[in-house]
Amino acid sequence: MKSKVLILVLVLLLTLPSFTQQNSNKWSKLDYLIGNWKGEGSGKPGQGDGTFSFKLDLDKNILVRTSHSEYPASEGRPAANYSKGYCCKS
Repeated sequence: MKSKVLILVLVLLLTLPSFTQQNSNKWSKLDYLIGNWKGEGSGKPGQGDGTFSFKLDLDKNILVRTSHSEYPASEGRPAANYSKGYCCKS
């Protein structure tokens, strides 16, 4: 009985690195997106700027995108702020 348990533990320990390696590589094609970004622009009806970010979360199992935009008051329109977030699971 002890030998069966020992064999089971060894098999589980030997397969553990393959599971952790899969998690670390599943988002590798999107590495260039990870980080904080800033955007600015103008046109009709006015100017606006904002920020957004991409980060890996939950042990690199999901990609989280958050954004925030600000638009100043112009041409009779009030100032506006807009925030949103997305999660992507691979």
